[in-house]
Amino acid sequence: MLRSKYTLFIYVFVSLLLVAGCGTDAGKGFSVEGQITGAEGKTIYLEALTVDNGAEILDSAKLGETGSYVFTATDTTACPELYRLRIEDQIMNFCVDSTENIRINAQWPNAAFNYTVEGSGGSDSIRILSQRFTRLQQDMLQMAENRSFTLAERDANTQAMIKAYKDSIKMFYIQDHYGSAASYFALFQGVYGRMVWDLEGDASDNRWAMAVANAWNERWPASRRTEYLREIVMRGRSKLFRPQADISDKVREVNVFDISLPDIHGRTRTLAELKGRVVLLDFGVYEAGAQTWVLRLREVYSKYSRYGFEIYQVSVDSDKHYWKMACQNLPWVCVYEAEGAQSMTLRNYNVRKLPTYFLIDRQGNLVSRGEDAKNLEAEIEKLL
Repeated sequence: MLRSKYTLFIYVFVSLLLVAGCGTDAGKGFSVEGQITGAEGKTIYLEALTVDNGAEILDSAKLGETGSYVFTATDTTACPELYRLRIEDQIMNFCVDSTENIRINAQWPNAAFNYTVEGSGGSDSIRILSQRFTRLQQDMLQMAENRSFTLAERDANTQAMIKAYKDSIKMFYIQDHYGSAASYFALFQGVYGRMVWDLEGDASDNRWAMAVANAWNERWPASRRTEYLREIVMRGRSKLFRPQADISDKVREVNVFDISLPDIHGRTRTLAELKGRVVLLDFGVYEAGAQTWVLRLREVYSKYSRYGFEIYQVSVDSDKHYWKMACQNLPWVCVYEAEGAQSMTLRNYNVRKLPTYFLIDRQGNLVSRGEDAKNLEAEIEKLL
């Protein structure tokens, strides 16, 4: 009974959420073959995973005495694609990211828990992720049924298991492999009807997903799969931003919070280094259509920079490359906040919406705040 409880949640839930189509290519052929011993008379299915339609059957075969099977297909996408072999409720996931000949062997009836992959390193990583996730679910079920703990203790222990699992996957399977199919696959693992990775409600999960989305965007910017992940990430970032205590009424009473972030050349620029000038501290997102605001800042900068006026602009774009291209010709200090709207930098300044600016006097004191440019020039002239 333990096995049947896990299999549907481990793989079917993932399959329904995972895959979108990428940009089309001329088509690359691949084959998957192998042996499923002990499964004579059972039907094995080759299925593609799609974000819109779930698992779609591409082919099927009835297994004979030896359990041998061979499937061939054409993948018309340019980016890595996800597939699976299925026998009843037993799922064996794999990926295709080039012209490949993949061999998957397994033993019935525990094929999903004991299969091997040859010919595809990415597929083997997905296999390991799937089997590690299976062990997590087994541990979670055992904890749920352990009556020696209180309900609160069981919940706390379960959450600790999930955190330890995610921390391990982040470090060993996602970090430095952001553009891989395995990293994409890992983000959509689900258990008992909900996602393990809370891409829209957990700041850490969202940041890791953003790194994967950015890597996919660099390699396959036109792909539907990239678009799908970016949609989730950006939706999460907007939900995760929760302003801290309101400082707008006390803005004249506090000294400025220093900021230390990299510019487009990777050089660390601090807000403190601009002390002695009148500084407009600006928070914005170029992806959100900041052209009108940037043009307004250009006018102001051209008019007052000769008198000791400077702009320190913090961007929270999810796409770092896009930010670099957008601000490479701007004359003021442009820095990048990789943690986005959930960053402590924005929290320190209680930024409620973007763009938002603050004015800092020559002594480094925060003296005014505004969400638009209505009285900007008059406020600058008072400080110069």
